[in-house]
Amino acid sequence: MHLLVIGCKEHEGGMLGELAEYISDLTIIYHDHLGEDVDLSEISAVLVSQEWKESTRMSIKCAQDSGLPVVYLMDGVIEWDYVWNNQSFVRPERATVLQPLLSDFLCVIGQHPARILAGLGLTEKIRLVGIPRLDASPRTSQSIASNKPSVLVTTAKTASHNVAQDIAVVEALQDLQDYFSNQAEVDVVWRVDAGLAQRLGIPASASSMEEDLHVASGVISFTSTCLLESMLMQIPTAQVDYRSCPGYVTTAWNIHSKKDIASVVQELLYPPENMMAYQSLCLEDELTNAGAATEALAAVLREACAGQLKEQSRYVVAPEFPGAAMDFRRAHPQISSFSVADGAKVQYLLDAAYRLQQKQRALLTTPPFKILRILVGLFGWLPGFRKAAKLQQDLDKM
Repeated sequence: MHLLVIGCKEHEGGMLGELAEYISDLTIIYHDHLGEDVDLSEISAVLVSQEWKESTRMSIKCAQDSGLPVVYLMDGVIEWDYVWNNQSFVRPERATVLQPLLSDFLCVIGQHPARILAGLGLTEKIRLVGIPRLDASPRTSQSIASNKPSVLVTTAKTASHNVAQDIAVVEALQDLQDYFSNQAEVDVVWRVDAGLAQRLGIPASASSMEEDLHVASGVISFTSTCLLESMLMQIPTAQVDYRSCPGYVTTAWNIHSKKDIASVVQELLYPPENMMAYQSLCLEDELTNAGAATEALAAVLREACAGQLKEQSRYVVAPEFPGAAMDFRRAHPQISSFSVADGAKVQYLLDAAYRLQQKQRALLTTPPFKILRILVGLFGWLPGFRKAAKLQQDLDKM
C-alpha cells in the first residue's frame, strides 16, 4: 500500500502510530499539497488531518478525481469554539471545521465525538478509530502517595480561538494562581501556552507532557487531549471551563468558576471511588480502541483501498443514529459561497480554488516578479529563461 499524506512527517507522521506494524507493505509519502509534480499512479489512498486550508481542499479534489479514497484522521478532542468560533487558524470567513466534509472517511477518536459529528450529518463517513499515537502510552502514573502531592495545570497548545475564550481562560488561570499561591503543601506544575505564561508570569514547565503526567497526583486541564491522556493513566482529572457553552468532552470533575476550585482540588488529591469509576466511564465514551487505535486505522485504510465506501464494519457508528444533515447556509452565513446554491461541497471547493488563484495573482505585483518580467523581456530567447517566460504567460492568463 502506498499512502500519500498531505502534511509533513514531523506532524502528521506522528499521528499514525506504528502503522507499518499492521500494513506490512506500507510506503508513506508526504506532500504539502497535490500538484502536477506529484505522481499519483502508484498511490493507494490519501490521508489528511484538516480541510480548512484551501490547498488541502484542492488536493482532496485532485485525489478523488483520480479515483483515490481520502481518509481524514482526527488526532484529538473537539471543543465548541474550535468548531464554531475558530478565529485562531481556521478563520470562519474563509473555512469551516468538517462542514461540509470533503473526505470519504472521517476517523474519530471516540463514541461521544462520533455522536456529535453524526449530528452534523456525517454518520455514513464516520469510523471509530481512537488516537494511534497514544497506543504505547503508559496506563498508570508514577506518583507516590507518600510524596508531596503535585497538581498539573495545563492548557491546549492553542489556548483560545477567539477573544471571548481568551478572556475566560485568563480569568480561570488567574483564579488558579491565586488559589495555589496559598497552598504550600501542594506542588503545582504549569503547562501553559507560551504567550499566556509570559502575560501572567507563570513559570511554564520545561519537561515533556509524559514526564509531567508521570509525577502528577491530579490534573486540571482546559479542554484538550491532555484530559484523555491523564485519564488514560488513571490520574484524577478535572476540566476547567468558565464559558457557558456546550461541552464536547465529559469529565468527572469540572471547574466552572472560582468557587469550584478548592473542593475540586481536594477531591483530585483524595479521589472518591465513585468519582474514579465515573471517570473511567467518561474515558470509555471519549476514547475508543485504547491501545489498538493503530490497528483500527489500518483497517479503515484497507477498507478504503478496497473501494468499500458504503460497507458497514465494526468501526462504523450505528447507522440507526439519527444524524440530520445540516443547513450550511444557516450555520455559516458569513461564508458567501454557501449562499450561492445548495451544492455546499462544490461551493466549498470553488471557494478554495478562487482564494488560491487570488494568492497567485497577488504574487505578480511583488518585486521579484517585476524583476522577472524585466529579465524575461531582455533574455527570453535564452534556454534558461524560456521556462520562466512560459510561467509568466500562464500567470498572466489567470
